[in-house]
Amino acid sequence: MTAFSTFIILMLIYGILKNRPSYLMPYFSIKVFQVVMTSLSSLGFYTCLPNIRKWVQSHGYFPLKNSILNLDNQTLELLVFSILLSQILIKLYTCVIVWYCYRYMLTVQSISSVNSTGRSGMIEIGAGGINFDDNNLNSLNEFK
Repeated sequence: MTAFSTFIILMLIYGILKNRPSYLMPYFSIKVFQVVMTSLSSLGFYTCLPNIRKWVQSHGYFPLKNSILNLDNQTLELLVFSILLSQILIKLYTCVIVWYCYRYMLTVQSISSVNSTGRSGMIEIGAGGINFDDNNLNSLNEFK
């Protein structure tokens, strides 16, 4: 599994360096799957754990164990819920970053293909599109 993960991450880095958006999709797909699985497992963990205090007591020594056990039940549940929620949000944020990078790379490729062919009109990007005419392309070239 580690070799496969390394390969997917190397594909992501190569895709970013060489501006190939299709190389980002395997990493994005795995991250979306991780967000879904983390959400479901966190929800199952949080709802099926009847007593968090007993669960913490049953584990061996770890830092701040006594401080955690001194908290009242509502604070302890809030602490566990906030840890689980922050874990989900961090994974979701990573997905959003990769998605924006993918969309940006598609847009750059579309604009560069329009500039290289010299044609104008509709460029399809996903469900939407961006209209370019010759005047807009000339103004884009001025910024280069």
